[in-house]
Amino acid sequence: MLWTTPLLAQRTLTGRVTDSKDGTDLAGVTIIQKNTMNGVASSTDGSFQLTIPSSPDSVTLVFSSIGYVRIERRVPLNKPVDIALSQDTRQFECDLLIAYPRYELGLSSGVLHTPAGATLLYRPKLRNLATVVLSYQTNLGRNYQASAAVTSAEQYPGHTFQGNASVEHRRIRLADDGFHFVSTALTTNVSLQRFRYFTLVLGTGYAHQQTENTRAYGLGYTFGGQSFVPGVDILLRAQATRWPGYWQWQGSATHQMRRLRLSLLYNQVRQYREFNLGASYPIYRERP
Repeated sequence: MLWTTPLLAQRTLTGRVTDSKDGTDLAGVTIIQKNTMNGVASSTDGSFQLTIPSSPDSVTLVFSSIGYVRIERRVPLNKPVDIALSQDTRQFECDLLIAYPRYELGLSSGVLHTPAGATLLYRPKLRNLATVVLSYQTNLGRNYQASAAVTSAEQYPGHTFQGNASVEHRRIRLADDGFHFVSTALTTNVSLQRFRYFTLVLGTGYAHQQTENTRAYGLGYTFGGQSFVPGVDILLRAQATRWPGYWQWQGSATHQMRRLRLSLLYNQVRQYREFNLGASYPIYRERP
């Protein structure tokens, strides 16, 4: 009987989450009992079931989802709950709400070849431009990797299809191995409102790769995916690019800890392999 008492005190709350604009069922919405770790995610038809470990008359729930305004609601336990979320029309980058321009300065380290480096990120005051990122790493000798990327703001937020595009120029040199790689690539990130946690990555570009014995250059194509993992707040990305005669494999994991952004990146081009560790912090914020 000592173990049955808490079980009898449990109650199950049911409900459904929809879009306030058109009534569409919302899948993947996080529902958490306030000030606890007790939570669930809504299913494909927007429904959810949450077990309350005690038996109060009502509880406060927190409803959150990427692209929607987070709300708190005190709800009774004696009847189903219907919640309508409003779309947030402000600009999002991943799951991070950016309400004003800012600079970020980061330190980066290539574990195998380029241990010392820095990254500068800038969000300008331009309607359709989200970020400009410059990065440089070196071994304080002749090895280096450098990149410059421009990313557009998200287009058509709140619509069935939404996404953005980026252009990146990258240069890699390993002097001892005689390896040299230069690429310019255009990639697009496309997502469906129904699958907000997954983004399809497609792209194309031009690359020139050279070693002491080989040389290859020409057009290539990119495909991959990006997914946000709720709960742990990690953004995962993996992509493969087919250049003439060889593949390039890239992956990343990014986590935001308050204002500190941590990242782990992997890049492989033929015999070149590198793991990059990064940490960036905003050094300037302009209040709206």
